[in-house]
Amino acid sequence: MQLSQARLAEKSGVSLSTLRKYEQTGQISLTSFIKLLFVLELADDLMTLFYSEPTPYTSMDDLLKTLP
Repeated sequence: MQLSQARLAEKSGVSLSTLRKYEQTGQISLTSFIKLLFVLELADDLMTLFYSEPTPYTSMDDLLKTLP
């Protein structure tokens, strides 16, 4: 979407420091994450997590191992 960090922070209501921390560490509150998804027009993708077929994951560690 060609948004700078500052513009994404402004549009989402997520502070720039929170956005930078998220990009560096991958850690963010669920509320801030959802705000970012709406601005990036990815909120519908989040819903697929709740309406998809059951996954073979038995723990969060199993799920994290599949991420790039």
